[in-house]
Amino acid sequence: EEEREESQGSELRTDTVGVTSKGEHRWHAAQPCGTGMSGRAILAMAARLSGFLTAILGVESAEEVVLLECASIVSYPGAVAQSWHADSDWDAACDASTVVTQLALADLSDPTLGAIEVRPFVASLDDTVDLPMRAPAGTVVAYDSKVTHRGGENSNELGTARPVLYTTWAARDDGLL
Repeated sequence: EEEREESQGSELRTDTVGVTSKGEHRWHAAQPCGTGMSGRAILAMAARLSGFLTAILGVESAEEVVLLECASIVSYPGAVAQSWHADSDWDAACDASTVVTQLALADLSDPTLGAIEVRPFVASLDDTVDLPMRAPAGTVVAYDSKVTHRGGENSNELGTARPVLYTTWAARDDGLL
């Protein structure tokens, strides 16, 4: 157990994005989008999701969709649930629409891994429904970057981490760029 905690601690980064720390057992890092395994995964996702991305972003062709961000998050056992948050609040800046995808790199059907949870737009706070996105490895969860969500608590006792590769996509001429 001590060896696992030591090796886990060496994998965690202190230069992470958002509210993270060693105590939260999360590692967050940008990934290369044109090379390696992450590049191949992005190309495969872009090919499979091109129709969805063009429709949801309101553009005519896949050439009008751009990748804004590619990163990974690994939540190790002991990771607490993140605070509810949205990845963007573009309403204050422009009319841009962005879509976030999360590619499950582990089997998230195991509830102890703490899959991403989304809180869809609702009429009032009394109508709030939290939806865990439990799915097999290889599943892509896609949502508007304004959707409130969080990474769930990883309470897995077998030492299983929850890795995801996430991307943010936008329409080339939507005012954001």
